[in-house]
Amino acid sequence: MNPIVREIRDNFISEAINSPTLISDLASMEKYISESYDGRSLIELLQNADDAMATSFYLEKLDETTFLVANNGRKFTKEDLLSLCRSGASTKKRKSGTIGFRGIGFKSVVNFSDTVHLISGDIKITFSRERTKEIIGKNINVPLIRIPHDFLENRYDTIIKRILNDNYNTIFIFEINKSTLKSEIDLFDNTCMLFLKYVNQIKFIYDGVKVNNISRNELAKDTIIANIFTENNIKKWLIFNNKNYNTSIAFQFENGQAIPTKDENYIHSFMPTKDKFSIPCKINGDFSTDPSRTRIILDDETKDTINNVAKQMYFLIMNIIKNENDKFSILNVISKIELNQLSNIIGKNINDYFYDDLQEKFVSHLKEYYGYNKICLQPIWLSDDDLDLLNIKDKYIIKRELLEKIDGLEKIFSVFKIKQIDITDFLNEISSKKFSHYTRINILKNLIEKYEFNMPNEIKEIIKKGYLFKDKQNNIITLENVNTIDDIDENFISELISIVNNIQRVEHFFIKFGIKFNSSNNSGFDNSIDNKAVNSVFNNVDKNFNTIQQNNISNMHIFSKKNVIPKWRSVEENVKLVLEEDKDILEVIDVSKRNIGYDLEAIYKDGTKRYYEVKSVNDLGDMFVMTNNELLTASQHPKQYYLCVVKQTDKKIEMCIINDPANTLTLEKRARVWEYICESYEGVKIEHELN
Repeated sequence: MNPIVREIRDNFISEAINSPTLISDLASMEKYISESYDGRSLIELLQNADDAMATSFYLEKLDETTFLVANNGRKFTKEDLLSLCRSGASTKKRKSGTIGFRGIGFKSVVNFSDTVHLISGDIKITFSRERTKEIIGKNINVPLIRIPHDFLENRYDTIIKRILNDNYNTIFIFEINKSTLKSEIDLFDNTCMLFLKYVNQIKFIYDGVKVNNISRNELAKDTIIANIFTENNIKKWLIFNNKNYNTSIAFQFENGQAIPTKDENYIHSFMPTKDKFSIPCKINGDFSTDPSRTRIILDDETKDTINNVAKQMYFLIMNIIKNENDKFSILNVISKIELNQLSNIIGKNINDYFYDDLQEKFVSHLKEYYGYNKICLQPIWLSDDDLDLLNIKDKYIIKRELLEKIDGLEKIFSVFKIKQIDITDFLNEISSKKFSHYTRINILKNLIEKYEFNMPNEIKEIIKKGYLFKDKQNNIITLENVNTIDDIDENFISELISIVNNIQRVEHFFIKFGIKFNSSNNSGFDNSIDNKAVNSVFNNVDKNFNTIQQNNISNMHIFSKKNVIPKWRSVEENVKLVLEEDKDILEVIDVSKRNIGYDLEAIYKDGTKRYYEVKSVNDLGDMFVMTNNELLTASQHPKQYYLCVVKQTDKKIEMCIINDPANTLTLEKRARVWEYICESYEGVKIEHELN
């Protein structure tokens, strides 16, 4: 027997003989530990291999009751064997860069094995309760992993020699008594490899060969693309490491873009726990866990770690803002954070602390970066020219140019409570400055909503003197120039009703100023339909669009299907991707947030432009609605304006593209909210599979 093993063995035997109560207590403790780690034995063996700097982890089923586990890490030392035999006496310390630190995870093998053999360098031992009882006493309850015995199993010599020849340095052989380990193999989650430092191959010889490989390619400092390979699948991850904090953030990665994980957003304490992260990505750090290592404990160590993850996350966000480029679409994932609405009732969890830390850091850094104590956003309806008219000195206004340049940024600002300019900022300006048409309409909309139930007299006087309205001669006027509702342009009122989406609220607003709508009908306005909007060239449309009219073939867009269209994106985003497949299109710009009458602007290689308004329907052929703004824009650009009527499911996106809808569709004007209803249409049908 190896002298080191003999020394350890003799010391533990002497201890057990002199204190049988102690050895019995240790057996009970071992049982408790193993139950706490139930279902994680394979994970514990893997993390121990990584701490031993192994690059390869190997498991083989020798027969129905025998499994072999090996790794090519450093060989066992005396200190390693001592920590294995003891409970809570690991040579690995917290914050040392190793995964384990308690020295108890290996005890989990007790769940499925009565006999364990270990071969590593000069150490060849067996853990066996029966052999321990032969020495200590048959009636004494003894632990399995405590006293090492001499390895006597010649029947394993051939397999051991084969494994050693394959350059594995440490071998465990488990003689199992139940199917726990088999279940762990079946349920093995290979994303546990993401945050390992060394292991890049996991090979199972079990009911066939199952190999999990991970490759790590460094894109930039502390930025890695990790590819996890299985027999039939490759899953990519974009990993950001912060060595100063010892934390990592991993986004699932497809087609060069970060995407939300599908039910895989677990918090890792180097290995996966059962606690989910509030953002659909993975985070890793030195979190405190319960004895099973499956649940996060919210102690000071965990709070420090989650604070470090928040620091790393806001550095990612701020770098995107400073560079004005989110080339990996990270913000689209971060913006999907789920907030705990019950934290005030049930108390804060780890995700609540993360959000609070990130929100505080993000807002304070924005104030420092822009040099203002207040930060707000340019509303979608406020043009740059109108923004320049505003005289706001105490706030920094983040312009729409940046919000539209970086997809997902506006949602990020919303999540962290950075709001749009308040309508009260306009009150001092409306009596001296004449804003554009859409700005005035939206100022009124916001005033109607803000002061619906209580409008102070001083506010009423300001609004009354504001240049917000339009008369029938297209002059911008104040309410001081209005005696009756007939003094205001009918289309202006109809558009206001449309954008407020409630005729009663608009009527109630005017009543505050002593101006009443006519009582002859709901609004006092003509319900007739604009002739330009009702000329129809399509009738009796086949609802399923099985055929395309011959006269539309010449207008067909030519698609190469170069893009993969993801099912999780919005309809507008996917239509943009489909349009980008047109070989003649140079660029497609999403302008849906500008409220300019269409959603997408396509720039063609010949310098021309087309404007696409997206209408989502449950089935092609279903009714859709056009607003006054959209119809006006369509009539101004008849040859360039297109409707995209879209049906999107989890598997497919179908589009009907209609040119010049103002002149080619039958539209019905409905008075309550001044929308234009189309119940039949025909155009060019396009289908695209979703992935």
